Amino acid sequence: MLVLSFAHDTMCYVMTLFSVLVAGGDTLVHTVVNAIVKKTQFDNGIVLGGKESLQSCLQPIGIIPCGVSNVIAHTVHGTSDMVTAALDIVYGESCALHLLARKVANLILETMLCLLG
Repeated sequence: MLVLSFAHDTMCYVMTLFSVLVAGGDTLVHTVVNAIVKKTQFDNGIVLGGKESLQSCLQPIGIIPCGVSNVIAHTVHGTSDMVTAALDIVYGESCALHLLARKVANLILETMLCLLG
């Protein structure tokens, strides 16, 4: 198991992983998702500042809620309970989340998870 001590460590480790388990709050989940988006675009030869459309990210992410509000985990699992979230992951429960990217002059400024049903 890989344990990251700081959110900014994620990019270098995500480059070699097939699936990711995030135990943390919304900020850490968002940081990991951003790293996965960047990795996917890099792997497909897409320049983030370019005019190309972004490629879909199909890397599975498990989320264990350990933060303050845990909005993302609650949206995915229907609860903020760590045990229920862990069981969902073990039993292979999954859902798709949409990622929005905000661009200015073809430069991606930020990405956001769309949590609407």
